[in-house]
Amino acid sequence: MSVAPVAPLPKKNQISQPDVMGQMQREKAPAQKMSTQDIVRTEFENNGTGMDWKQVYANIQQLVQQPKYRILRAGNSILVVRNDGGGNAYVLMASADRPADMAKNMKEFLQALKKANYTKVSFDTPRPAIIKLIQSTGFNVQSNMGASPEPKTGKPSIHVEVGL
Repeated sequence: MSVAPVAPLPKKNQISQPDVMGQMQREKAPAQKMSTQDIVRTEFENNGTGMDWKQVYANIQQLVQQPKYRILRAGNSILVVRNDGGGNAYVLMASADRPADMAKNMKEFLQALKKANYTKVSFDTPRPAIIKLIQSTGFNVQSNMGASPEPKTGKPSIHVEVGL
């Protein structure tokens, strides 16, 4: 009786295993700092609005030349702030951060606006997850359906107000 040859067991270093620890370390590592232009490009290429990121970036550059507009940065997120007077501001945000970093950056933005004597910040978004993100920072959030849908996608817009 003949026995079929059996392949030798692979040595420990020959077994292919995913690098789980390496992946975890890469996820926890701080993100590389991106330029403002790269943040806007990443946001508008990934958000599905169909808006041309180059045009958005050009518009942001024009806005911040006006005295009632400012731009804040935290991590790989930017916040364009329009001073509406009376302690009110309207904001636009672009981010290339991971959700955990975005929550930290959102808290930094809101604390900076509070320190600058703003009392209410408002914005419109088609993404309900942003509301939960802001609520996780401990700020008071009120929201209602916006008056009109998002222009390019037709998604319903949510009007959000944050008390500082």
